[in-house]
Amino acid sequence: MATSGAEELARWVSAFNTSPSEATFDVYSARNEEPWPQLLYYGDDEGAKDVAARLIRDIGYEPLHAGALR
Repeated sequence: MATSGAEELARWVSAFNTSPSEATFDVYSARNEEPWPQLLYYGDDEGAKDVAARLIRDIGYEPLHAGALR
């Protein structure tokens, strides 16, 4: 196999696994801070990354593209 297991998973997109508990809305809003926290997403599939960015925005985070897995 020429790729790692993580690279195979990243063929889709990875997101939501990078959100620390400090960035949950209850914790973040209690601090009365703005802007809302960013959520990283990364991967190699452009279509999947577009969907991930929309989903991230839809739930209130600011999407932050971290590039390809490599």
